[in-house]
Amino acid sequence: MVTRAGSRPASAEQRLKELGIKLPAPPEPFGIYAESVQTGNLRVNPVIWDANVCHTYWYVQHGQGNVAQNIFEGDTPPAPPPPPPGLNFCPVPPWCP
Repeated sequence: MVTRAGSRPASAEQRLKELGIKLPAPPEPFGIYAESVQTGNLRVNPVIWDANVCHTYWYVQHGQGNVAQNIFEGDTPPAPPPPPPGLNFCPVPPWCP
């Protein structure tokens, strides 16, 4: 959009004012927001480590992490959750009890 006064483009605020549109105030933030990175349809929250500290971390089941959903920092990671009841699947039959 070009302004009537010259060949400079109109700002969004100017155009809204010309059209008589008044936007509501943005809502107050709620919760804690973390930065995320999106590649295609995959969105992850990268962990930003303190480079001055040695970290011991483990990849754990989704939802068991204390740094990210699947990353646990500490000496002893939580035990993996038990398999669902009734699921007695053996991928390699000769080696299953």
